[in-house]
Amino acid sequence: MLQKYRLCFLIFILSGPSFYCGEEGEVKGKERNQTQTQFLILISAFRAEGNCIKTTKQSSVEIVTCSRKQRGICNINLSLVTQSEVTFLLNETKKISDRTTDCQESILQSGLLFLKPTTQEEESSIKNLISYQTIDSCETSGFSLSLASQRLATYEELVFMDSSGGRIGLAAAKISANGFLPKVNRDFANSCLEKEFTAEERELFGLVRNGTVILEIEKR
Repeated sequence: MLQKYRLCFLIFILSGPSFYCGEEGEVKGKERNQTQTQFLILISAFRAEGNCIKTTKQSSVEIVTCSRKQRGICNINLSLVTQSEVTFLLNETKKISDRTTDCQESILQSGLLFLKPTTQEEESSIKNLISYQTIDSCETSGFSLSLASQRLATYEELVFMDSSGGRIGLAAAKISANGFLPKVNRDFANSCLEKEFTAEERELFGLVRNGTVILEIEKR
């Protein structure tokens, strides 16, 4: 028994005050774990709230847009690109390229191959020109869509559209719908869409391309 309490004491010293010994300690530990879990749930819910306003200074005017991006990501990091983000997006792009060779032109048109991380000089300039603010909703802050048939993209749709797959798929949808391009280009784009993306994803690309689903709305 003495060894048990010595062990408990040693673990307490090593682990900090969150560790408890004995039956009472187990109860307190469970209570603390429940409290921490509830706290994390509340934090997650808080971060998932709201919409996001982006203000960009251009010469003597300010361009103000709003999207369904949530509180947890509504900050200047949306306008900055890290090396790890570039690496991840390019790795995902390569997977799509290896898996579906018909997506080559769509990959090129997506702009993914030209991504580069934000430099310190660029970051300073961006922070001076761009700011973000979390609000309850775009609608209650005076933003309105032009047509009743339009809607803002959901947060989940925004995340997908910003991924490698989303960017490549949208590029393919634009190529496919461009009647001025040679048929062979449009055929490759159609093949890319059919082979790489689900019917639901293809529908979303079409809705974004024709302006039915809006990624962000500008205040007029």
